[in-house]
Amino acid sequence: DFIATFSSKGPVSPFYQKPDLVAPGVFVNTTSLKNFYNITSGTSYAAPHVSGAIALLLEKNPDLTPHEIKSILITTADVITDQYNQEFEFDSGGAGRIDLEKAFDSELIFEPPKIMFNLSEQKTSEEHEIKINMIDKFINIQKIEFSQLNNIEFDYKIKDSSLYITSKLIDDELGIFETRALITHNDITYQIPIIVKV
Repeated sequence: DFIATFSSKGPVSPFYQKPDLVAPGVFVNTTSLKNFYNITSGTSYAAPHVSGAIALLLEKNPDLTPHEIKSILITTADVITDQYNQEFEFDSGGAGRIDLEKAFDSELIFEPPKIMFNLSEQKTSEEHEIKINMIDKFINIQKIEFSQLNNIEFDYKIKDSSLYITSKLIDDELGIFETRALITHNDITYQIPIIVKV
């Protein structure tokens, strides 16, 4: 659950965050030449983990679109931390490590699966809408929490199958800040990565 030194880092542009998530790619026991297996590392070994996860999700629900699959994998990823228990930045680890079991059991699809706020002294508040789609049953959100930021407050409301998240600047500290909305639904906790640029 650590980020490999060779893993690709973001950002790709000022407007959206990459990578989306990470997958196992270090010390993978995989096929090699001449009918052998070999322990090896590289992003070439992480990509098949994601492809296999997608195949299993599509086997369960063939009607899922690429955007819906991406949302499921991002919002059910496990948050990863370094040796000091500090979360890796989104530019390094995305939403976290792919968690296939959680993704397979997922019942909610969030669109978009991550959001970015732009705040300033002139614009101290901003709201984003996240549409919530159900795979099977009805929406039964038990709670929504936000990991703490000292200079920004968050609030939310749910209306007509949409989640509205509002950020409010309470301190004029400049910078780029990262947090997550943690959404519990039928005992599965989903996460929506949030970037706030002040």
